[in-house]
Amino acid sequence: MIGLFAFTYLCVHFLTWLVLDQWFDLAAIGADLVKRPYIMVGFTASHCSCRWPSPPPPVDASARPALASAASTRLSAAILGSRISGGR
Repeated sequence: MIGLFAFTYLCVHFLTWLVLDQWFDLAAIGADLVKRPYIMVGFTASHCSCRWPSPPPPVDASARPALASAASTRLSAAILGSRISGGR
């Protein structure tokens, strides 16, 4: 969700600069980019961060038993059995 907020902030910030500060004047935009090269650095960084790969989705509970090995299943059953019987 934080990525969505960051992207929204980026878009609003860029559109504010484009519309309210530069009034869509291409000559003024070019002059501003030459005068302030850090604008291009920030734009490049935000462009790269938007293309960063997202982590894989979590595995749902129905697929987890298929991923567990037989040894870990036996170990889990032994631990659960000892906890139910009161053993330590």
